[in-house]
Amino acid sequence: SKQHLLTYFIQIWSLDVGVVVQRSRAGGASALEAIEALFEHTAAETERHPNVMLEILAHQARMPADLDPPPVERGVRLLHLPGIEGVQQLPDGGFGQVVPPLLVEAMACGEIPSVVPVDHLLVSLGGVFFGVPLLLGRSQPCAIRAMYRAQLELIWAGVRALGAGGASS
Repeated sequence: SKQHLLTYFIQIWSLDVGVVVQRSRAGGASALEAIEALFEHTAAETERHPNVMLEILAHQARMPADLDPPPVERGVRLLHLPGIEGVQQLPDGGFGQVVPPLLVEAMACGEIPSVVPVDHLLVSLGGVFFGVPLLLGRSQPCAIRAMYRAQLELIWAGVRALGAGGASS
């Protein structure tokens, strides 16, 4: 069904951004830079196929909370991402599975202070990740990349300000 196809597309996106994160980290990127690379990759894909992202957003809004799709099979992973080391370990569960480990690492390394719980920060990032294409996807898909960057800068600055005692919670 279309719903199964969209869920599968999300899983494939997860594998693709897992590679983006893996490659950015291998190139010396920090955890936050890896998150930014994930957003950059998604912006580029959304620019190319804005209607696909809008379909994904609509699908996720209707998706049952308890949906637990089967993992992407080994053979599919190897065919889709040939030659990628660790392809079997790449997450295939969407944004909520890919981003939290990077946030935990960013906090552990001092890139951002751990003054905001990871799940709260994930909601903020998710709001940007899904909201920006929803607001700009039809009319200005080429503006998504710049807006993602601006919103990420605001989130990182806000968390850092909270850690420095510069804002009250």
